[in-house]
Amino acid sequence: MTWALRNDVTALAATLDAERDALLAGTLDRLEPLVRRKERLVQGLAQSTDSVRDDVQRRDAIRREIVPRLERNRALLEAAGAGLQAAMARLHPRPPESFGTYGADGRRAQDADGGADARGGLSAPRTGPRMERRA
Repeated sequence: MTWALRNDVTALAATLDAERDALLAGTLDRLEPLVRRKERLVQGLAQSTDSVRDDVQRRDAIRREIVPRLERNRALLEAAGAGLQAAMARLHPRPPESFGTYGADGRRAQDADGGADARGGLSAPRTGPRMERRA
């Protein structure tokens, strides 16, 4: 393997390790420059014009050094994404689809989509934009 190829594989491995460290530390603002660097290094590896022998060595080095790091970081990125979604759901909970009310008889009153309203009387089905009622 040539020195330049070994250097590219080592630089990519170091970038992936830095990405892992940023994910574990929760410093997600450090990811953007690392992703740009990672893309540049991967592109350089893909465009290298090596001999057949060097090409086999490059594939072995990538399989041995890079693929495990990529898989590890992919799992960390998925976990970070799931954590961010869970945090957003907690910070901005979605209201229930409808709010139920109960009549004087203790039975659940239906909403204005064609059932009984909160007062127990029948309401017309909604046909247009919903209007807000104020007291």
